[in-house]
Amino acid sequence: MPKTKPGYYAVRIGRKPGIYKTWEECQDQINKYPNSRYKKFSTLKEAQDFISGVDNKEKKQELSSVYNNEKERRLPIELVSSQASQDLNTVSRLVAWTDGCSLSNGRDGARAGVGVFWGDNHPRNLSERLPGDRQTNNRAEITAVIRALETCPDRELPLEIKTDSKYTINAYESWMPNWIKNNWMTKGNKPVENKDLFVRLSELIKARPGKVSFTYVPGHVGIPGNEAADRLANLGALKEYVETVEITKQTVKNSLMNFTEDDLFSSEELAAIVAEIHSSR
Repeated sequence: MPKTKPGYYAVRIGRKPGIYKTWEECQDQINKYPNSRYKKFSTLKEAQDFISGVDNKEKKQELSSVYNNEKERRLPIELVSSQASQDLNTVSRLVAWTDGCSLSNGRDGARAGVGVFWGDNHPRNLSERLPGDRQTNNRAEITAVIRALETCPDRELPLEIKTDSKYTINAYESWMPNWIKNNWMTKGNKPVENKDLFVRLSELIKARPGKVSFTYVPGHVGIPGNEAADRLANLGALKEYVETVEITKQTVKNSLMNFTEDDLFSSEELAAIVAEIHSSR
């Protein structure tokens, strides 16, 4: 049996960029993958820097470097010509590219990340560690869509979410109605996995005045927006662990019980606070 080489194997460009503990895992990501880029390091910090775009010969690169073709640049808000009247009518819409990843998915010590890409150097581009102990790829994919909805700059405009997760799209568009009818049980009479995330996803979409649509895009085939979201997700997976904070009616009730009379809001003040929160998203 071949001896496992010690160290950290960092894959910057491959089927699933990330850091791997064995050469065999690294090989799975780079074999027959065009223009793959990888390197072995003795420390985790060096491997993380390499994944982030930093090594001994290079300066840290901006995420915008994924665009090597000026024609592929995409603004966060696109103006889409109306089929009925291309001369006069345009429909404004928002486009978000989302992706989730899990390094060593399904194994002990997995690290998952979330990426949302709104546009080149857009201030709402997002790279985060997936909260909680369940660091799976599917949870990261769903959470990426949730974070796109939560950070969307305009809730009134139609929002198109481009994702390479068929699981997320099929769950929301096809499976969820039956899950709800069956009290969140599958056809096999088993509890639906990731119910907490799907409930949150459904609530956010229902609360939006603007329409939400999903578009499937294949991953790891060089599509600039998807590659940017994937890079953000992988960078997020390298961040520190984040706990899940669940806010329920009971936790809100408990918090309100500690309020004094001076802490309470009038209905007008509360409405103003809610409006301010929505406008800042």
